[in-house]
Amino acid sequence: SFWAAGQPSGSPPVEEPWIYMDTSTGQWHDAHDDRYDFGIVCQGSRALPTGSITLSGPFAGHSFGASAGRALEISNLTGLSLLAGDFLVVIPRNGPCGDSSSVLEAGGEGISFPSADGSAYLWPRFVNAFGQTWSLCWCRKADGWTDCRHAKDFLIPVGEVQILGPSLEQTFSCTLGQICSVNLTWPNEADATDGALFVAAGSACTGSGSFENSPLGDPSFGSTEFFWPRALAVAADARAVCWCGVESNATGKSCETIEEFRIQVGVMELRGPHPNQKFTCSVRSPCQIAPIRGVGLENGFRVLLTPRTSCDKVDFSQPTLVGGSAVWDLVTDAAGSCGSYKTGCKVLLSAENMTALPPVDYRLCWCGDANCDTETDFLTELGRLRVKDGPRQQFSRGVNARAS
Repeated sequence: SFWAAGQPSGSPPVEEPWIYMDTSTGQWHDAHDDRYDFGIVCQGSRALPTGSITLSGPFAGHSFGASAGRALEISNLTGLSLLAGDFLVVIPRNGPCGDSSSVLEAGGEGISFPSADGSAYLWPRFVNAFGQTWSLCWCRKADGWTDCRHAKDFLIPVGEVQILGPSLEQTFSCTLGQICSVNLTWPNEADATDGALFVAAGSACTGSGSFENSPLGDPSFGSTEFFWPRALAVAADARAVCWCGVESNATGKSCETIEEFRIQVGVMELRGPHPNQKFTCSVRSPCQIAPIRGVGLENGFRVLLTPRTSCDKVDFSQPTLVGGSAVWDLVTDAAGSCGSYKTGCKVLLSAENMTALPPVDYRLCWCGDANCDTETDFLTELGRLRVKDGPRQQFSRGVNARAS
């Protein structure tokens, strides 16, 4: 009940308090015989412990590493009450969670598969990007609220993942039949990690085929320097250079199957002649083999003529029997005129050289160095030379003037 204006707070009077408030004015009054001044102190509200609440989710500030060319995998994510079925999304570095697009190069749509235990996450397909750093955001499905299928659903920052991989769009070159070495560059040389390079048979890293089809054979292992003992005898062309990162924590060996070489880091130009070129000369006449076409040809290379069945069967120590005649493999002088668009590269054989050659088809084997002097230098076949039977040497006979 309310106090009446100007009245004590209780009735009968014996129960009246000595201190009361006049409700009409809001003023307090002292009913003591000996009145005194006083003040009223009001204490503000204060928090009273009523229980606790736990916010489930990952801790922030994580830092992970992953390799390009492999499926993105995150393990050992820590937090409170992490559950199977949680998701992670990859976004550009320092992008705000919930307001950034996902990074498709991380695999799939940039969103992980549902976690099996809340701490490990796996993405579809493989990371198709050069070395860089991305941010990670977390999401948990909630009925009627989010299904974690879009980047905007991922509101909780987790940390970063650094993708280790070499720079892309690099160019390399090697000469057919010669030792081949290349240097692989990285966005940051300090991040260079062990891996393997493979030169594909075609212009793309398809992840199919076999190492046997590669112009350089099996992959070469290293981090920045890669080496092949000898380029094989194949057609000169531009080939895709494919990279595979060696996993240091792999339970088994890695980079042993062609399917693992998915990242194309560049293109290799294989310098040398085009195959299947055809030329014709005549016995006992000077012979010019031209124009010899190819990729990156320069003056100085040499060509070997042999009646043998293939260039890898050349043997300088033994002749070949052709129609009952012993025919030795013949090496031309150094090529010239490679800078001439009109004539192209050419090699010359003297009439004396041509006199020793029976009129048959000869295999032409190429070596890209002026110092080629062993059988194994001439592994690359550029085509055939058909030697025709030319005019026989004419001898003039003296005439007896008296007889006439």
